[in-house]
Amino acid sequence: MDDSDSSVNPDTLTAFQPADEMSGLIERVKVIGVGRTGIEAVKNLLADGRLGGLEFLCVDNDPKSLETIDPSRTLLLEGPSVADEGSTEDLAIWKAAALNARKSIAEKFTDTYIAVVITDARCAVSLGASIVFASIAKELNILSLAIGLSQMDSENSDSHTTASVEPGTLVSALVNAADSTFFFGNEEAHQLRTQKIGGDREYSPVYEATRDAVVCITELLECSMIDLMDMRAVLAGKGVARMGTGLAEGQNRVLAAADQALNDPHLGASTLIQARWFIAHIAGGPNLSFREIPTLAEYLYDQIDNDQADIVFGTAIEESLGDSLRVTIIAAEFENRIIH
Repeated sequence: MDDSDSSVNPDTLTAFQPADEMSGLIERVKVIGVGRTGIEAVKNLLADGRLGGLEFLCVDNDPKSLETIDPSRTLLLEGPSVADEGSTEDLAIWKAAALNARKSIAEKFTDTYIAVVITDARCAVSLGASIVFASIAKELNILSLAIGLSQMDSENSDSHTTASVEPGTLVSALVNAADSTFFFGNEEAHQLRTQKIGGDREYSPVYEATRDAVVCITELLECSMIDLMDMRAVLAGKGVARMGTGLAEGQNRVLAAADQALNDPHLGASTLIQARWFIAHIAGGPNLSFREIPTLAEYLYDQIDNDQADIVFGTAIEESLGDSLRVTIIAAEFENRIIH
């Protein structure tokens, strides 16, 4: 963009107010954990105090994985056992199993604004059911978001997460079912998050990335600067979406956090010239300044070399951040929609 496009007048920006405690609209976000990986991701989310009121559902074909969960928050899918969980045939089997429970699934989406389906991107069984959940939500005019997780790395490899699948076929089916789909890989997540938050974490890096995404989505829903129509404009029918986060404190913290977010391996600087829509969300403690919003805006408009790009800005006050500031950037609607 040229200089005239990148200039931002703070007087034209809507004045922001601290987001209310997430106790109302957060109940309009339904998070569905499908399969072992999805269920573990949901448990991670529920351990976060900011998400205590989160509506959730855990889905599996194994009753043992649902034993410790409130029965009203579970759905057991019935279907035949499969050999390796990694074939297109297995995907079809578990799509059919979920379709058999279509009425029950639709009932779970009552009073839902946004559905977030979390699944193992390398497991055809989980993907099969996830595709049905994502597509039903979209049919009900619910903003349907999917998060595909890949935990395969040198330290975490087992038959469940490393099944031999055909990514182009299986993953694209999930992308087509949901409005927008995010993919988080353990290796990518580990690269940056070890630097930002240290290596000793209770949960794996992909779960940390997932938590960042869900916290951002819930905070956006509570933000006075953004409404549901803004979120639909950015994420409805967009295919693959990408997200980066950054956390910084001290002088120029907003620029430091934004730079981290833009260089998050899950976002990648190359996406900045391909994406059409962006959400830039800034969260800080009680000392979050209104002036930091136009600072972030000017920086992003300088970095995003796309004359057609639209950026939606949101804010939230999080007491727990103290003097730190977190910037989350979501990019969607890419010129190159190839999944990789």
